[in-house]
Amino acid sequence: MRNFKWPNEEESFQVDDSTNMGKKTCADLLVSGAVEVKALKKDKPTMAWKINDIREWMSDNDVDFNRGDSKKELLALL
Repeated sequence: MRNFKWPNEEESFQVDDSTNMGKKTCADLLVSGAVEVKALKKDKPTMAWKINDIREWMSDNDVDFNRGDSKKELLALL
């Protein structure tokens, strides 16, 4: 999932980028002027998050982790 917002609006929206069509939609949004919103520190991952989303959040927030770590191990690093 990726978060986007339009520059003239406050509200953000999510797009599922796990499929080819979702990736095309994300690319189209960026071409059309949408801005990708990165997760903030206050939006810490929980067990409800997908493991790939946790890894992406950790990468975006400069948290070191091992690719083989389980979801539980990743959350323990926070």
